[in-house]
Amino acid sequence: MRNQNGVKVRALLPTPKAGELPFAQEGSSSSAEISNGIQYLPELQEFGFSEAEVSQKPDKRECYPFIGGESKGLKRVHEYFFKNNSLSHYKDTRNGLIGSEFSSKLSPWLANGSLSVRKVYHDTQDYIAKNGQSPHSTHFISELFWRDFNKFWFVRYGNKGFSAYGIYDRTFHSWKTDKKLIQRWKDG
Repeated sequence: MRNQNGVKVRALLPTPKAGELPFAQEGSSSSAEISNGIQYLPELQEFGFSEAEVSQKPDKRECYPFIGGESKGLKRVHEYFFKNNSLSHYKDTRNGLIGSEFSSKLSPWLANGSLSVRKVYHDTQDYIAKNGQSPHSTHFISELFWRDFNKFWFVRYGNKGFSAYGIYDRTFHSWKTDKKLIQRWKDG
C-alpha cells in the first residue's frame, strides 16, 4: 500500500494467538534466563520509589491516564480516532497540551514500542476509509512518518545527532562567538 506521498507502508503481520510464539528450549541458556526472570520480578519500591509514587491513583494534574501496555494504547487510538472523532481537528489542536483531545497522546505507547507507527498508520487508513481524507488526517500521517524517520535516523547516528559538528564531524568549521554581537542582540 502506498500513501499520498508514494511511500510504501507494509501490511501488518497477524497478531499471534496464545501458544504460537516460540519459547526457549528447555535447558538452553535462554531458558534459564527466562525462568530466573519469572521467578524474581522486583517491586518498584526496591528501586527506591515510595508507595505514593507506585500507586495507580490518578494524578489530578494529568489530562489523560497514561497506563502502559498495548491494550491501553489501542484503546487510546480507538477513543481518539473513532469514539471522539478527534482526528477531524488534529491539525488545529495538535499543539495543545491541556486536555485529552488536543494532541493524540499516543507518544508514550509509540516511544516504548507498545504501539507501532505502522499499526497506527493502518488504523488511520481505517479512519480515512470511514470518514474521508482531510488535511487533518494527512498531517497526522506526516507526523507519523517524521516520528519513524527520526527514530531510525537516531538509531543510525546515535549521539552524533547532538554533536556541535553534526553527523559528518565537520570539525573544520570552527564555532565563533562574537560577544559584542550577542550583547547587542540581547539589548535589542
